[in-house]
Amino acid sequence: MDLYCKIVHVFYDTAVVPVHVDTKPPISPANEQHLESELTRVIDIINSVKQKPSVEKLLKRLRYPTEHVKYDVEDQLTTEYKSALYRAGFPVSFRCSVAPMMARNTVNDITLLAVRHGSSIVGYFLCKTDQSLYELCQMILSGFMHEVFTIILEMVAQTNVDVYVRAKDLVCAQLCLSSTPDRGL
Repeated sequence: MDLYCKIVHVFYDTAVVPVHVDTKPPISPANEQHLESELTRVIDIINSVKQKPSVEKLLKRLRYPTEHVKYDVEDQLTTEYKSALYRAGFPVSFRCSVAPMMARNTVNDITLLAVRHGSSIVGYFLCKTDQSLYELCQMILSGFMHEVFTIILEMVAQTNVDVYVRAKDLVCAQLCLSSTPDRGL
């Protein structure tokens, strides 16, 4: 049973969506492992930033947000995340691409849970609502995620990037979010 299946069974009213990042030409397994390690470090850093009282106060503004509040909070979170990634020693281009993605995820109730490598690099995104699933798809379709992962991958190799969600995973996520709570699929 892969990580995706294990995680899906843990959550009831949420969905974990595996977002695939394929590279052409493929990057080496060592580089994939390095990226997995760095993105795991980012997840830990962002989670610790979310525990700061000033950020917790900022996140409370998202309970009943207007579009203006969402943009304002996203902007402030981007600044907080960039600062934390700077203190952790990440390069400028990495900080300037990852921080906005993580801020947008936070504002839209999306959490990057884990990153794994194998036949492709896979980011596991937890979506808590139908709207957050929609927002994740929009980030992929608009090219935003492509741009972020292109910059991230430039740290290790010159390669072309393809970011996508498999249709069966999207359907599964939609079913998870639309099923009756505590009843499973």
